[in-house]
Amino acid sequence: MKRLILALAFMLPVMSWAQSIPQMDRRVTLSGPTGLNWALSTKADVSNGKLSNATLTTPNISGASINGGSVSNADLTGVSLSTTSFTCQNAAACVVSSLIQYSPGWAQSVERTLLLRLEDTVSAKDFGAVSDYNSASGSGTDNIPALQLAVTSVCANGGGSIFVPAGSYAISATNSVSMACPGLHLYGAGVEGTKFYLTGAGSAAVFNFNAAPTDSGMYFYGGEIDHLSVYGANNGKQTGVAFRFAHCRGCSAHDVRTFFVFQGVQNYAGNSNSVYNSQFHQMLLGGIGLETYGSDTGCTGSTSALQNCATRSDVFKIINTDVTASLNSSINTPPAIGVYIHDFMATVWMDGVVLEQVSTGVKINCPNSSTIGTCPGFIYGNRVEVESNATNQNGVPPGALDADNFSELEFVSPQFYGSVPTNNLVVLNQTRFQSGMVKFFGGKMQGANQACIVSYISDLTYVGGTIAGCGLTAADSADAIQLLNPGNSSLDGNGAQISNMSFCTVGAGDTAGNPNAMTGLRLDTKTDWVTLSGSNGRGCGQLYSIATGNTSAHLNLSGGNNAPS
Repeated sequence: MKRLILALAFMLPVMSWAQSIPQMDRRVTLSGPTGLNWALSTKADVSNGKLSNATLTTPNISGASINGGSVSNADLTGVSLSTTSFTCQNAAACVVSSLIQYSPGWAQSVERTLLLRLEDTVSAKDFGAVSDYNSASGSGTDNIPALQLAVTSVCANGGGSIFVPAGSYAISATNSVSMACPGLHLYGAGVEGTKFYLTGAGSAAVFNFNAAPTDSGMYFYGGEIDHLSVYGANNGKQTGVAFRFAHCRGCSAHDVRTFFVFQGVQNYAGNSNSVYNSQFHQMLLGGIGLETYGSDTGCTGSTSALQNCATRSDVFKIINTDVTASLNSSINTPPAIGVYIHDFMATVWMDGVVLEQVSTGVKINCPNSSTIGTCPGFIYGNRVEVESNATNQNGVPPGALDADNFSELEFVSPQFYGSVPTNNLVVLNQTRFQSGMVKFFGGKMQGANQACIVSYISDLTYVGGTIAGCGLTAADSADAIQLLNPGNSSLDGNGAQISNMSFCTVGAGDTAGNPNAMTGLRLDTKTDWVTLSGSNGRGCGQLYSIATGNTSAHLNLSGGNNAPS
């Protein structure tokens, strides 16, 4: 009996240990649909533990450290990620989690969260912009409300940039996007990437930079729009402007493009605004490529008072910009004007500007100002090229430059050509006030039915240019330059300094197909103080002509000229 009790005492621990081993079916393996690998891959509960090099799909992870492995569509709370491949598709945590770091290989500074990185750019699509314009139906979702909401949001934070991703966006021609705060920047993905299409009828300014002036009621500061296109419907019912600046100092439109709009840019009041590296194609009949102006209404008194006038416009720059006009001979409306400068516009710079098939290249006048001091001031053009088209114009206005009541104009290397000639290429006038001086240096002017240049002003200078192809249909006015009596008899008679010119030909023996013999310079009865020197009349009928009755003692017309024999 003692032996039996002793044997049982030795066996009990062994039996207890054996009962802790689970009984497993021989069919349970590591692999297969019921294997341990499958079982462990479907669920992993880790509490205060460590999970390394795992592949997790749609997990709910809280308070863990994940090193290596792959995580997809996770809901993360208090998680630290390190060297983990994180695939972000639909989970909200992908965007808002402060735990996900943005650290591309090219970054050279500190890591930031993905949320902070996304906040660097505001997209119009964040506010409901939809790029669903259908060219076949000419319709789509009106994006004016979405764009306005984006502007309002950015302005609430003191201004900033709004990106419009590539796509085709419909916008109503009836309403504007009011760019209503300083420092606002709207930009696209390039003129071939981000495209706005006007729908319906209307005359609104599409993008209207119209913040309230803050600098003594004169200006607001800064606005910019670039790298996008605006397309009109060419339906005869849209007469608005694509881009407008009002009372801005330092606004710009650059790297933009339009097709079939009535007006490309309008600049009113303000200072130091600009348009550059842009194209305005197929401007609608009767429209304007670029317009800039101010007003002296309510601004009278001393010179300093006028300089501080809230509606004065000063320094508008047009650089490396093209304007082309639409043509339609069956509609009795002339092509668009290229550039229109008027009233209280103090300074305009044009450099590398091309104006093609326009009714008038550059128009300058002063119909509303009260004195010459508030008419267009210093207007400068460098390499301005104009190809004018007289369709539906009946010979007027001039094709390249139409200037009336101004202080000073200067053009360097102008290239003025009448592709479908009007009566004159250039007319310089002074109908209300005494106009100032005009200077041309170099360049070429060619192609007019009558005189190429007609001047009624008292101070014209032309040095080193070529003028040919004038008087194509009028033998009695086939003149390169006509100096005519001013229509206003109270103003000074005209005068000029002409030197080193080539009249009547554009090359050896070439008279540009002109059927009429040209005269280089024609002087009217009141023309006074004229010098003609160092000029060549090869191909002309005569170098100059003086009207009967001109008794001026201040004509010096024989200074080293080569007159035709």
